[in-house]
Amino acid sequence: MRRLGVGSLTVLGLAALVAVLVVAASIGLALPVVAVLVTGVALAVLAGLAAAGPGHLVVLVGAGTALAVALARAERLGPGFAIAVALVIAAAAADEPLARRLAPTVRTAQLPGVRSDLRPSGERPFLGSVTIAVALSGIAAALSPLLAPDSVGLQVVGALVALVVAVLVGAAALRLRTMVRAIGDGTADHAVTAALQAYAPEFVLHFSGPVEGDYQIRMWLPYLSRLDRRWVILTRDHRMLARAADLDGQVPMVSCPRLSALDGCMVDSIRAVFHVNTDHQCVDLVRFADRTQVQLNHGDSDKPSSRHPMIAMFDQVFVAGQAAIDRFVEHGVTIPPEKFVVVGRPQVADIVATNVEPHDQVSVLYAPTWRGGTTDMSLSSLARGVEVVEALLGLGVRVMFRPHPYSLREAGSAAAVARIDARLAAAGQQHLASKQTVTGSMADWFNRSDALVGDVSSVPVDYLQSGKPLAVTDLGDPGESASGANTSGILQGAYVLHLGGDLHAPLAAMVGDDPLAEQRARVRTHYLGDIPTDELVPHFLAAATAAIDG
Repeated sequence: MRRLGVGSLTVLGLAALVAVLVVAASIGLALPVVAVLVTGVALAVLAGLAAAGPGHLVVLVGAGTALAVALARAERLGPGFAIAVALVIAAAAADEPLARRLAPTVRTAQLPGVRSDLRPSGERPFLGSVTIAVALSGIAAALSPLLAPDSVGLQVVGALVALVVAVLVGAAALRLRTMVRAIGDGTADHAVTAALQAYAPEFVLHFSGPVEGDYQIRMWLPYLSRLDRRWVILTRDHRMLARAADLDGQVPMVSCPRLSALDGCMVDSIRAVFHVNTDHQCVDLVRFADRTQVQLNHGDSDKPSSRHPMIAMFDQVFVAGQAAIDRFVEHGVTIPPEKFVVVGRPQVADIVATNVEPHDQVSVLYAPTWRGGTTDMSLSSLARGVEVVEALLGLGVRVMFRPHPYSLREAGSAAAVARIDARLAAAGQQHLASKQTVTGSMADWFNRSDALVGDVSSVPVDYLQSGKPLAVTDLGDPGESASGANTSGILQGAYVLHLGGDLHAPLAAMVGDDPLAEQRARVRTHYLGDIPTDELVPHFLAAATAAIDG
């Protein structure tokens, strides 16, 4: 149904409504009743236009109803009116398919010199005209029962509506011609290239992947913005454009889904590309071999994605500490040592060792990762999260639940989130469910906690900065290493929770005497490096500047 588009679905709805009207006429529905219905619908359409503007779904539904009634009354308004109704139906049917075919390849937000286009789909050539035309048609149909069947007034109303509709559709056709020419000669994309050349960005932050992954951009925005260089965010999905203002409000964003159009986006002033993940579309940018390609990633962890062989294709790999380098060696991924740049984690500079919002109870943050896109990345405890929460509640602690942003994308994970939320709601108001922790950064919630329960992910690694106790879940059988993670690494400083086994003992140790405190301090240095906290951000900025300047 989604592929049909709003325009096509509207036309199908019109046909169904006309059929209903024919049936109503056959059972003798009184004309005054029809007139009242049509007048009400027409007024609703006009109100919708005033409130929402053309293109709103409510307006389309209301306009569709008016047009259907108008079609049923077309015989009273003359052949010109019937032709006008047919034109409107044809334009409505063609509008969305044309928008898809004529959409500019490249769109922008906040780029000086070109108009921001935040719509997820292309410009609709007929939509505005169609919406107004159907409103007029509905009004004309509403007036028709008030005039004598063969009166001059009725014919004049029909002719005027036909003329207005013809003018509207003609204007839309001219607009369509302009769009076709812009796509044909490339002027739409050339305008973006010219604007980029004038803006002269020195580097690009490349993001590809689901739009819910914008947290990967947010993670690096505060630091890249301090470089005092012009730069742009390059995304591969037009839906990201609507998030540009919320992300920063100043950094230009360019959306270029097609590989063929990237040449026009990678203007000569760009000297470096920073990548925040290992999505397959990163390859499209790496082919620009004369630019320094830097992999930032979006956190350090023992997940397979943190040692992916494709990371070897980047010119520089920024890592937090020695653990990241050792991880590649231990898994047979060969990357020349000179490619690694140890920068620490600037994101942990604001993480503190105490709870900034102390509570009467010990506050434990439960932050499971998402289920992953492949089997080897399926490291989430979310599906069994109620077990973890029950164990924590049994210890009398206060639970703060913050799931991964991706966990709401699919039904199974969303249902698991709902179950945990329901259990916390039943346990009392002191506990925080997912909707209460959705705002703020992960560091903010680290600072509001006394301990952490997480999965094999970057969350426990960053939490090491606090020095507070943490636990990591194990989805395997008791006695096995946690989900294939490096048992000589972070798990030496974490309390391992074997799901299906005894959770009480390790959690009680975590919120009690914390016997792993000294080991955790050593693990912290191995993973996060030994750069002093107050030097983390300057150290990263220096490394990023060197990458840009070559």
